Amino acid sequence: MGDSGHGRIIPDWPGREAATRLRQWPTIEGLARYARARADTFAAAILVGSFAAGAADPLSDIDLILLAPDDGFAAAWALRHELHGGAVLADWDQPREGLPEVAGHNWVTEDLILVETLFATPSSGFRLAEPYVVLAGELPVGVTHRPPIARSEMTGWPHAVDIAYSTFKHVLRRGPRARPS
Repeated sequence: MGDSGHGRIIPDWPGREAATRLRQWPTIEGLARYARARADTFAAAILVGSFAAGAADPLSDIDLILLAPDDGFAAAWALRHELHGGAVLADWDQPREGLPEVAGHNWVTEDLILVETLFATPSSGFRLAEPYVVLAGELPVGVTHRPPIARSEMTGWPHAVDIAYSTFKHVLRRGPRARPS
């Protein structure tokens, strides 16, 4: 997988080179290292969203899925705060209604990077959509695949930090605006 002969901890994929130049890259590398070091707890660490699609920019959040082996959800979930080492501006959990082995743990780093992490097991009802990149481990047999997720399918009540971060990104992406004189 990406390490052999190149000193890389993360595999190649279309868009990787552009991602390495973004400010979020050290965080992605750290998450991949953590998942590899905890291979007994995490079957796979999977990058999804704009980074996997090759469409990330300096304001993009990091979307990560951490798959625990079946019957390993509790052990994986217990380690969720280790992912960021406590050096965060805010963190929050988002349980998934009706899916006992699927939950989100999100945080904003001190560098204002939003990391959204989904914890799941292969048999939990979790479904994986393209595009994705396996950063660490291997995709377990039995993971259900689905077509890409449309924005309209994303439901649930967003956390206040999610709303604020989205607004922040929207304002910055609009660029400079003329000031009234």
